[in-house]
Amino acid sequence: MPSRGNDQPNYLSYAEYLELTVHSRGILELLRAGQRGVTLRTFESIYFEKKLVTSNEAITSYRFYNPKNMFLLQERELDELSTFLHTPYQAVENELLDFFDASHWAQRFLEMEKGVFERYEYCGEE
Repeated sequence: MPSRGNDQPNYLSYAEYLELTVHSRGILELLRAGQRGVTLRTFESIYFEKKLVTSNEAITSYRFYNPKNMFLLQERELDELSTFLHTPYQAVENELLDFFDASHWAQRFLEMEKGVFERYEYCGEE
C-alpha cells in the first residue's frame, strides 16, 4: 500500500483508529488553534454512540449537543470524567441522524432546500 506521507512513530491508520473506537467508551477531540465547527470525531461519536470529550466550545450550538454525551473540557472538572464515561450513552434522535447521514447530506446540496440547515443543524429559534 502506498504511503500517505505520515511517518510519525506509532501512527494509526484510520481503519486501526476505528477498530480502537469500537472498543472504547469515548472519543477525544482536541481542536487546533483557530479551528471552528464540528469535526469528523463529533460525527464518529454520534454514529458509534461513544461519549465525546472535546475542547470544541461551538458544539453547544448544535441540536445534537447533549451534555450527557459530550464532555466540554472548558466547562467541566476532570474529576467528573470517569463518571461521565461510565454513564450510558443517550441515543441521538433518528431525525437528526438522518439529517447528518452522508447520502442525505449530498441530496440536500443537490436540492438546495432553503432553511433546512437552520432547522436541524443549529439550536435557536426556528
